[in-house]
Amino acid sequence: MKGVKLGQHFIVKDEVVDSMILAAQITPNDKVIEIGTGHGELTSKLLRVGCRVISYEIDPGLYEQARTSLGYNSRLDLILGNAFEDSGIYDIAIASLPYYASRTFVEWAAEGAFDRAVVILQKDFLDKLVSKPGNRKYGPYSVIGQFCFVIRNILLVPPESFDPSPKVCSMIVRMDRKTRIDNSKLVARKLKVLFSYRGRKLSRFVKDLMAKGRWEGAMIIGDDLLEMRVEDLDPSVALRIAECLRW
Repeated sequence: MKGVKLGQHFIVKDEVVDSMILAAQITPNDKVIEIGTGHGELTSKLLRVGCRVISYEIDPGLYEQARTSLGYNSRLDLILGNAFEDSGIYDIAIASLPYYASRTFVEWAAEGAFDRAVVILQKDFLDKLVSKPGNRKYGPYSVIGQFCFVIRNILLVPPESFDPSPKVCSMIVRMDRKTRIDNSKLVARKLKVLFSYRGRKLSRFVKDLMAKGRWEGAMIIGDDLLEMRVEDLDPSVALRIAECLRW
């Protein structure tokens, strides 16, 4: 029951695990960070590829089970802890994420030192992540995700692929690195302030911040941009605007 409390849904379909590994294009030379060992099904298949695996599990009970079932392997570091506190250098990140961890993952990934990630995300969060400017779901994590990654859908994963079954569908996605963002947690907070002005013009946001002494950027904003609504700003512009917010 602890897994349910933590929002964990364990993959029970081999084809889902196989699709993740295939999408990640893992080679024996790769160093892979796995977020959430769970029962070790994905971990064991990663090891069969021959890559180096650093696998994190935050649940002590699951960690002990995985340590027993996986046994000793010189290519595996099984760690009891939070993967999002790891700032190491990797080739690939791989995970099936509980919904509550999705935003934290995007923040961590934005400044992470890895080239690509293959993750399972619940589809309603993924819809927000890939939404374009002007869409009602477009927001702070759309900006961060699309600025840092090329995001591609790989496979729709129905609820029955998990135990316990979630109420919504999920998707395997591949995220290929374009660039990184430093201090991504702070950037996310600033973007949330910007998007709290959804439906209003950028000029109102700038005017209010100036009045409060919270505008510190040297960015020159043209009249055309000031007339745009904040939800219509493309990711690169939204980030530049957010950087001007004094925190």
